[in-house]
Amino acid sequence: MFAKHPKIAKEFAHATPNIAALPKHVKKRKGPAIPDLRKIKQK
Repeated sequence: MFAKHPKIAKEFAHATPNIAALPKHVKKRKGPAIPDLRKIKQK
């Protein structure tokens, strides 16, 4: 990442001081990514 996008890599390295604490995999969401707007009550 430092070779192709050094600015983004610097920001990422600064924002995450402990790389070892990051998860190797992210669990998939069970529900839809976009909430169903019909189910949300309108005020």
